[in-house]
Amino acid sequence: MDVTVAQAVQSLGVKIKERVVVFDLSWVFLFGLLVRLWLIISYPAMYGGDPIVRLVHTDKIIIGYNLPLLQFLIFLTSKISSHPFMLRFLMVLIGSVAGCGLYLLVTKLFDKNVARLAALLFIVNPFILVNSIVPYQEILMLASLFLGGYFLIRGRSSSDRYISSFFISMACLTRYEGWMAALFIVAITFLHGLTRTNWSINLKKTIYTTIFFCWVPILWLLWNRGLNPEGTFVLDNEFTFARLLRIPYIVAKTIYVSTPAVAFLGFIGLVIILLSEKRRDKRLLAIAGFFMLFLTILTIWGHDYPPGSNLVTEREVHVPLCLFLICAAFGMDKIFRWVYNLTVEYTQHICRDATYCVSTKGIITVLMLLIIISFPLKMAYDEVYARSSEPGPKVSYLASQVIDKIMNKNEKVLILAKEWQKSIIDSALQRRFGKDSPNAMNKALKMAEELTLPPDYQLLVASSRYGKNELISTHRYRNLSETDMARFLNKEGFKYLIVFSDFMPESPGEEFILKTYDGKKEILAKVGDDVKFASIYRIQSSEFKVLSSE
Repeated sequence: MDVTVAQAVQSLGVKIKERVVVFDLSWVFLFGLLVRLWLIISYPAMYGGDPIVRLVHTDKIIIGYNLPLLQFLIFLTSKISSHPFMLRFLMVLIGSVAGCGLYLLVTKLFDKNVARLAALLFIVNPFILVNSIVPYQEILMLASLFLGGYFLIRGRSSSDRYISSFFISMACLTRYEGWMAALFIVAITFLHGLTRTNWSINLKKTIYTTIFFCWVPILWLLWNRGLNPEGTFVLDNEFTFARLLRIPYIVAKTIYVSTPAVAFLGFIGLVIILLSEKRRDKRLLAIAGFFMLFLTILTIWGHDYPPGSNLVTEREVHVPLCLFLICAAFGMDKIFRWVYNLTVEYTQHICRDATYCVSTKGIITVLMLLIIISFPLKMAYDEVYARSSEPGPKVSYLASQVIDKIMNKNEKVLILAKEWQKSIIDSALQRRFGKDSPNAMNKALKMAEELTLPPDYQLLVASSRYGKNELISTHRYRNLSETDMARFLNKEGFKYLIVFSDFMPESPGEEFILKTYDGKKEILAKVGDDVKFASIYRIQSSEFKVLSSE
């Protein structure tokens, strides 16, 4: 009888814990969803470099050296709907899942209170928010790593290992940090086996783990006959000591983008971990080892930013930032507990009413959480506003809205927009491939020609429900003469023309279009301001008949 009662109590406890987890995952997902929806609805103008290229080329899956999973999801979503909001909503969903993944992972490292706080800090962090509502790869990589790490650590059964392998493989298909995680799992498996089994058993287990977690890197290496497709580069083996500056740069950037309050809490949490028995936790030691591997690989990462410097893009802080947020959540939990104990001790002297103690703790908790949440959300809102209000994104978005309203299916728009400075791109590729790899240089130049479309044109395509087949840039036809341009316009049957105010013609054909329309014909619509604007005209094919018949 006693055994039956004990089993019933244990079963009840398990059910309660599962319901608590389900409730926590629900609010984490919904809160992350609502915050991101609030941002993309408030400021729908697109911004960014890589995300714009992804949204322009939705018909492609492999773009440059980038791993293909995110672009594959964009490709599938664009088949469902070409509306840009759907692609933004895809990123909103991925960001919400990433918050749930972090919560689950932290429950295996600390407890549910720390996990709730870590998920909350993750959701409202302005740096993560700003970069996760446009198609950057990092948020998908984080979601995959969090979920893969959770199931790996949980390890209740062989199914957990299969699920972990799936998510780690998804991370390997997203960014090369996933490769680091997979290789690190293999290394940990090998080192752990040295103390537990003989060499033959350990070797078999290591090979099995390698196949299980590293099948994506293996297939990618075989497919490309190297780390990346020819004409692209990922790592740079020409190490210089100046690149060691990347490590303090990324660490400092991590602290900076975590926001001041979270940075303070992160240092408290990190110190407490280092001074407590938690520092011996093998799971935390493994994560620390992965972080050290990340910093090491960063020194030979081939993509410096700005080009020609020894630094890297600030988006590389996503991994260390999440680890720092976990430390901050741990520090916040310790401070909360200290405040609770102090509150109870103080209120017991002035009032013996337990309800008063509970309500006081509740008020203090709400106030602290409001402080922690409100400032980062305000920072994220301001940053999204600033980026989407820049002349380029703003004018392109407004022009896309006009075109989407007046344009019908099977109609085409001709766009005159300022091109990239080709000299910068060519010099960067020449520095990398010019001397030793002429074939790679040719492929790189061809790829750059295809992907580096005029920035305003790319922003316009990314903001419109029409694609690059309906919205066409003249830079593809920069060498046409006036007569050939007239024939081309008549043949294609363009209905509208968009001219950006900073456009400079680079061919007689483009000069001919400006001479015919800009400032001489009635403007259908004009969007923007005095700093930058776009003029939209309705094209009449009859105006080009004389030239086209010559």
